[in-house]
Amino acid sequence: PEDANSTALEVDASWQEQPVRLPTYVPSEADNDSIRGDSPPTTPVDDPIYLSGSKKHFGFSARQSVASSIFPWQKHKPAVCHQYAPHRPPLSKRSSLAGLKVLPVIRPDAVKCLDDEEIDLLSLKDDQLAKRTLELLHLLEVQDWAEVTDHHSLTLFRISGALTNCIFQVSGPPSTIPANTPDNPTDEPVLNTKPRRVLLRVYGIGLESLISRNDELKWLQNLSTMQIGPSLLGIFKNGRFEEYVESTTLTKDDIRNPRTSRHIAHRMCELHNIVNVFPPPEGCIPQTQENIARWIPLAKDAIEKICAKDPSKRAVVDEFDFEKFLVEVDEVHRDLTSVHSPLVFAHNDTQYGNILKTMDDSGELVVIDFEYAGYNTRGFDIGNHFCEWTADYHSDIPSVLHPDRYPTKEEQLNFLEAYMEAEIALCGYHLTAINLNKYAKKRRSFTSALASGLSKATLSALQATSAVLKKRSSSEIARDEVAPKDSNNTTFVTSNGAGTVVPVQQQQKGNSAAENEKPQPRKTHKDGSDGSGGVSKAEILDSMYKEVNKFALTSHIMWGLWGLIQASQSEIDFDYFEYSFQRLNEFRRRRPEFMAL
Repeated sequence: PEDANSTALEVDASWQEQPVRLPTYVPSEADNDSIRGDSPPTTPVDDPIYLSGSKKHFGFSARQSVASSIFPWQKHKPAVCHQYAPHRPPLSKRSSLAGLKVLPVIRPDAVKCLDDEEIDLLSLKDDQLAKRTLELLHLLEVQDWAEVTDHHSLTLFRISGALTNCIFQVSGPPSTIPANTPDNPTDEPVLNTKPRRVLLRVYGIGLESLISRNDELKWLQNLSTMQIGPSLLGIFKNGRFEEYVESTTLTKDDIRNPRTSRHIAHRMCELHNIVNVFPPPEGCIPQTQENIARWIPLAKDAIEKICAKDPSKRAVVDEFDFEKFLVEVDEVHRDLTSVHSPLVFAHNDTQYGNILKTMDDSGELVVIDFEYAGYNTRGFDIGNHFCEWTADYHSDIPSVLHPDRYPTKEEQLNFLEAYMEAEIALCGYHLTAINLNKYAKKRRSFTSALASGLSKATLSALQATSAVLKKRSSSEIARDEVAPKDSNNTTFVTSNGAGTVVPVQQQQKGNSAAENEKPQPRKTHKDGSDGSGGVSKAEILDSMYKEVNKFALTSHIMWGLWGLIQASQSEIDFDYFEYSFQRLNEFRRRRPEFMAL
């Protein structure tokens, strides 16, 4: 179905220099049915990617290019699309990010921080909690809250589904809009129609051993400069206040919607390419490896604490065999070293509860909760998102996973195709295509050298045979030369020993079958090229499909260990122990299937 607000990606013969403007996405009530709906994605094709005359729905709200949705200073520069080529450097001149300055990972605009103030959720309830919240809002000088003096006017609503922190939506009385301002051109101040709102996040107990709050806050500050995620408003010892975004949280069913899934893929690709602005330090270790290495000893200690508190759980631990699991983890990590997966800026926890959809006309998706974010492999971040399809954190038993809800291959390819489109538009290349081209060139070079070597060896053998034949008697030679000739005028010489048939080409022809082959006309594509430097869409998607499913195993490892640690220390009402062993057992069950891809 056609979208009236979309424009085709027109690419003419000079497509390498042709800027391509991405279509505008305006959501409507009919989106779920009119765009893609439940039909399978148009992904498994064997032709290289050519965007001539095609219509791509990128899902970004009112953007001229993908880059502008992250980097405001790029909003007037359209994205550039070109065919894959292995020689393209990172962020080539044709990239929509070309010319961006590489920025250091720093904390640009410090938010007021009170290291000696905290909120004790175990002792503060209801009215006392509201009073303490208002005190901190005043101490941190959060904008628009200074005139609120009565804590009874505050409403705290706890948001469910959070597994690491306690999150509250704090609402207060409407603010006053001053007179003679853009929002109030009258001569009298008026009340805002909407109440004051902020988000209060109180950190969970013992999380210092799992994550680095300094790194998280550092990233939040840098991301806020690029208008990604909610802004920080104030920080205290065991929590912070954040900007409240008018939005709805995605549900377990939302992320399964084909169009929404593609929109998530575009947002994830945007986040991943932040690595081009904040590059990782030299020798950077992927976040997953670092977490797993740190969490294994903590998980061992947690098991002892859990079993000491509840001896009935010892049988579950013994049946699983944790020591055998550690050997399996080591084997999988060794195997994954040969899997191509670029280092990106990864969210590492893209469950549906961490993705918001704004309630304005744009329908923008906003990713929140960067506690576990950092430099990591692309395969982990996407594979982890697929694992989160099996969760239902708002059910009666939120710790129970549903492995049968893991996305099918068609659903995964729908996501991966959208990711691929976004990366081409954003960067002007696709990293998997570059990697496949590189190894394809190596294979072609090796095959050519092998064929050349075999051809020379065959020629040497025939010359040696000819020299031997010259020494034989004329009668023997005459007898051996009585042999049929085929239509190509090839003489078959039969050796007098084993009776094998050895073909000898005529002198006017080449010395190998390849040289005597008729030249085949090259295939031409829509852009007039023969596609010799391209990688097919199917090859890229197949490579990414294998990559993300293999790295999904590390998602099970990491969150399984996390669950054990949380089971020994968290006060949140969630069965972390059950959740943990579901993830660990799923790792063991899926390992043979995924590693065989």
